[in-house]
Amino acid sequence: MSSSFMIATEAEGEEGLTALDELTTPVLVDPQFFFQPYRQRVRLGDGSYRGIGAPVAEWRFPLLSLAERNQLATFCEGASARVYIATPDNTGSFLHYLAVMLLPESEPANKAGLIQGYVVRFEQMEEQPTDG
Repeated sequence: MSSSFMIATEAEGEEGLTALDELTTPVLVDPQFFFQPYRQRVRLGDGSYRGIGAPVAEWRFPLLSLAERNQLATFCEGASARVYIATPDNTGSFLHYLAVMLLPESEPANKAGLIQGYVVRFEQMEEQPTDG
């Protein structure tokens, strides 16, 4: 069964979304994920909190091969890049987003071609309309 986690460059567009396990160099294990429907929490005058800003998500890979890491990096060759992704929200429903992709600021250790704890972050996520 194909992965439900998908990615495409902005140039490829949403129709270019490809499952992680169907990339040129397949990413064989789906990431653990984190989704937050807002960028940050702010404390209000009454002591309650409100979430503000666009949604953010993370794909957390406990273990990646160097080849898999390099494949993901092709989507973000600078400090950041706009990409299309399919990722679950808090309900587990996979939705499509246009987002800013960020790779780790400091590269996790590479031991014998394996990288532990690799986290890809997506910010400024804009949910894409669905057909129908």
